Amino acid sequence: MRITYIGCKTMGYECLEYLLDSKTNVVSVYTLHPSLAPKTAGFKPFDELLMNTNIPLYRVENINAPEVVGRIKKGTPDLILQIAWSQIIKEEVLNIPPKGTVGFHASLLPKYRGGSPVNWAIINDEKKWGTTFFYMTLGLDDGDIIAQEKFNIELGDTCKTVYEKVTRANIEILKEYLPLFEKDMAPRKNQAESKATYVRRRKPEDGIIDWDKPAYDIYNWVRALTHPYPGAFTYYKGNKLYIWEAGLSGIDTANIKLGQIVGTAENGLVAATKTKGLIIKEVQMEGESEMTGEYFFEKYRLQKGGNLG
Repeated sequence: MRITYIGCKTMGYECLEYLLDSKTNVVSVYTLHPSLAPKTAGFKPFDELLMNTNIPLYRVENINAPEVVGRIKKGTPDLILQIAWSQIIKEEVLNIPPKGTVGFHASLLPKYRGGSPVNWAIINDEKKWGTTFFYMTLGLDDGDIIAQEKFNIELGDTCKTVYEKVTRANIEILKEYLPLFEKDMAPRKNQAESKATYVRRRKPEDGIIDWDKPAYDIYNWVRALTHPYPGAFTYYKGNKLYIWEAGLSGIDTANIKLGQIVGTAENGLVAATKTKGLIIKEVQMEGESEMTGEYFFEKYRLQKGGNLG
């Protein structure tokens, strides 16, 4: 079975690495052109992975461009496998392989269709999560389901660690279900449209922190948007301040001005929220290097009573 692989980002890299190690018949690979890397969270080049193979690697700006579609057709794939791709794949590509175009979505479909599902899952404090292997269509993540794998989101997880769990789950699904396509025995189950929910793709400017929220909500906000994403941010004296890591404090700040610095703890500084204190452990002033909250407190000679936001 001839497989054309479309992917980018760390997840796409690691899943392709598994396919190569397992001697899967990948006949061509399409990834994003490096010029698009700054706008693609988690971008990872595939060059090193394919360096010692005879598999052609195509770096494309648009997977739906006529010349790209023509090249994919010329490669006569039996199946197209898409993992961690940032562009909508149109009908001209989807309909090329006789066994279909399949891919993964980092949620338990039909819930959380759309962009940035893992970020929204953490923001919404979801505890039960997973990934879905499905047939791709022109619709928004609405194709028939092949398989799903479930796991938990723990309190200490970030968007990065949840995507690592998604990647491991994807590989387990590939091990079990990809061989079934060769025998035309891959299952397919319609999604329950009545249970479908949708989320939108997030933009860097969406990361601003609202201090008029409970500390737990802001903690989720920070861990949902940390590396490799653009980050949660606030302001200090008019300058953008990214918060890359946070924690929860037992200090009651319900009657303290929102965003006010109330002290230090655990190598960080503590700021007031609607309920408790938020421990700010890792920060970065725009244009500077990352630093601990404690170092930031000392470097800028912050005082209790100073304000963020």
